[in-house]
Amino acid sequence: MGPRDDAFEAEADRVARAVAKGPGGGAAWSLAGGAAPRESPTIRLAPRAGSDASFEATAMPAPAEAPPEGAASGPSAAEGRGALLADDEGPLQPGQMRKGEFLDALRVALCEAVDAGLAGTGRDSQGCPWIDHWLGYYAERGASQVEQALRRYAPESRGASRAADYIGAVSARVGRSARTWATTGELTGLPQDMPASPMAGGGLLDAFGGMFFKGRPGGAQSTRPPASVQRELGPGQPLPTSVRERMEPAFGTSFAGVRLHDDGPGRRLSDEFNARAFTVGHHVAFGAGEFHPGTPAGDALIAHELAHVVQQGHAREPGPGSAARAGSLEADADRSAEAFVRKDWLGGQAPAREVAPRLRSGLSLSRCSKDKTAAPAVAQGRDLHAGAVAPDAAKLQQVQRELHPAAAAVGAALAAWDAGAAAPGTVAQKNALKADLKTKVTQAMLAELTATMPGIHAVSGTARVPIADLEGPGNAAKKVVDRHFGDWISVAALTPSQSSVRHGFAFRASGAGKNLFDANDRAQRALANLPIDAHDLAGWMAETFGADAMKPHNFSPTRGGEEQAFLETEIVTPFVNAHKPDLELFDLFGFALTDPSTGKIVIGTATSPGLGTAPGSGGAPSEAQRSLRWSAWETLVHEYIHTLEHPVFHTAGGASNRIMSEGFCTMFSEEVLLDQIPKAPKNAALRADIEGGHFPEPPAGTVPPFEAGSYAEYLKHATAIRTAVGDSAVKAAFFQGHVEFLGLTPGGATASPVVAADRDLVTVPAGIATVSELARAAHVAEADIVAANPGLSAGSPVAGTLHVPGAREHVVVEAGAGGSETQVQIARQNGITVAALTDANPAASWGSLAAGTRLLIPKR
Repeated sequence: MGPRDDAFEAEADRVARAVAKGPGGGAAWSLAGGAAPRESPTIRLAPRAGSDASFEATAMPAPAEAPPEGAASGPSAAEGRGALLADDEGPLQPGQMRKGEFLDALRVALCEAVDAGLAGTGRDSQGCPWIDHWLGYYAERGASQVEQALRRYAPESRGASRAADYIGAVSARVGRSARTWATTGELTGLPQDMPASPMAGGGLLDAFGGMFFKGRPGGAQSTRPPASVQRELGPGQPLPTSVRERMEPAFGTSFAGVRLHDDGPGRRLSDEFNARAFTVGHHVAFGAGEFHPGTPAGDALIAHELAHVVQQGHAREPGPGSAARAGSLEADADRSAEAFVRKDWLGGQAPAREVAPRLRSGLSLSRCSKDKTAAPAVAQGRDLHAGAVAPDAAKLQQVQRELHPAAAAVGAALAAWDAGAAAPGTVAQKNALKADLKTKVTQAMLAELTATMPGIHAVSGTARVPIADLEGPGNAAKKVVDRHFGDWISVAALTPSQSSVRHGFAFRASGAGKNLFDANDRAQRALANLPIDAHDLAGWMAETFGADAMKPHNFSPTRGGEEQAFLETEIVTPFVNAHKPDLELFDLFGFALTDPSTGKIVIGTATSPGLGTAPGSGGAPSEAQRSLRWSAWETLVHEYIHTLEHPVFHTAGGASNRIMSEGFCTMFSEEVLLDQIPKAPKNAALRADIEGGHFPEPPAGTVPPFEAGSYAEYLKHATAIRTAVGDSAVKAAFFQGHVEFLGLTPGGATASPVVAADRDLVTVPAGIATVSELARAAHVAEADIVAANPGLSAGSPVAGTLHVPGAREHVVVEAGAGGSETQVQIARQNGITVAALTDANPAASWGSLAAGTRLLIPKR
């Protein structure tokens, strides 16, 4: 421990006092927070110690500073060809990718290559800082600098004609390096700027020095080698997006590579070191209840630790381990924290150069004084499941009515088909009812087809644009959807195929990973495995336009069985046989389609008839092209949302019930587009993505208003379901697979209703034996539990189910072979810390949670 009067102690005291007082010297809030003591902590730099190093526990220094944009630095990025990487603003040329999208795709390929190379070693890409470190570094560089580095690292890529070609060349080289390391222990094939030294023996990580601690009262104690600490922490999780969005602009650097440990290992090691938080390399760990983003005290601690990440991440040589050096680094980190808090919370002006730390070090760790008796925090982030509960009998009946609108309700049940096997009546009477149903549904289908075909014929004769022109509208659609629903989709358990589709997803109309196809081209439809299907189209028409004819007969093909069979054999098949050419042309020019399992989407490229084809002013697209791009953006919002449909939701009804698939998708599209349509034409960056360049705002009327069109009826029923069960419930069901909030089982059966008075009824977790233990785990007063359960007394043993006011249960979702929800996903869905979730379920098998497992969610 450093002496009480050393330089960094004095500086830490100064910062703590300055930040706590706020502007003008008046008391504002305490860095310590709550009941923590106001005195500043004592801090030390732990001595360096040798340790075995490993592939995943090696901190890499940042590459030497690249020359400024435009400066001469060897061969040009394009080397005689057009540049293949573009910065994240501006139009794209054929074969180009935006730098951010390219780095996302490269990350996926690199992880796959490293995992393959390390197979059998017990290690994988999750523990490798190389990927996060380098991609985080290049995320801050211009596209031309990234491209220069790619060509230097993988000379075989210099003949690339598409940005995607770089990915294969670089990942192959990385994979070879991983295989070599796995068999020889030698790290080869490093970029020129990276030290090419073996990772055995003491290793680079330990050469950097000790760890920075933020100590609790009594001082931090640790002589542990940094490498062993990092290995014990494990891979961690990325920083929450909300934290990165606030910290990165303030520091002027990317924190994409930072790994957060607000979990069991991080808490346990913090206790061992008597630390509130500590940093080792790009890993930041917090003690129980210490990670509080969005609060002044919490942000001050986070900013302090991120300052240490910057200090260490850009080190070129090991720093001295003296107390004086420790003091300088701690003071530097505290200065960064003070500048950030003053800027973000107190309205001060602090450019990135003022927030960013000025010193550079090797690996280290920091800590802040804390009252060890303070209760650990429970709440963290947004509670996505707030208000979402399994429906009671009345709401369940309402949901069922909306899912099967053609079947009238009889009491609490849905009426049976009047001509079904179980219906009363003679055979002759039932045949008459069937004939009436068939005639009226067929008439409705024919009326719609007759009204639609003139417009289809007109569109089929118009000019078409290259499908590549719609990449920009597609990626603009993805941006607005991800921004709107990112909290929901980022914590969902996925199947392996869906996971591979989502990671690094970008709309691509050519090359590796092509997922955008021309719906007006039969050959392209076949390549996408979304061919012309007159039978499916006729089935959709029957359900959509024949619904009014079905209601008098209580006929609901969404229930399957004999109703679905009758629709197929007696209505759809004869209609297809009679009208197949028109149906196929309607399918060819009337629809966009998505395969959620592959992420492949088909969309029309034919322009609207009657619009001008001459180029617009200032090089803008023609009226027809501009209109198509904007309508494609809106359509691709809908189609991209289809790719986000959770597989459990799909199995529970999305695959067979169009109200669940198209209705919910249209409802979420409406939510996004009603917000974005008024803003998008004025958003220069988004407009450039959609229109393919920087042009003046489009004329009024170019951007179409949101219209549900033929999905209006589905939207009506989906919206009624949302009104019945709540917004959180429908989003948790669609994006995360929590169909229990719709009163469904994962297999699609109707679940039992839940009595409103039993919504706080929870299964007592294994490992909890008494009321006192349950009260602590649930963060509920013991007296409240006793009062809610007549016959129970304080100190009684507990088992089975009990009412726990303010607490609730989480039902674990499984995504097929992809496994079930993780501990972190469950905590974030419910807006609680991983520590609180762990404490509430002490015997849970977090690595192998079975679908349907019920977990206790403590009171926030």
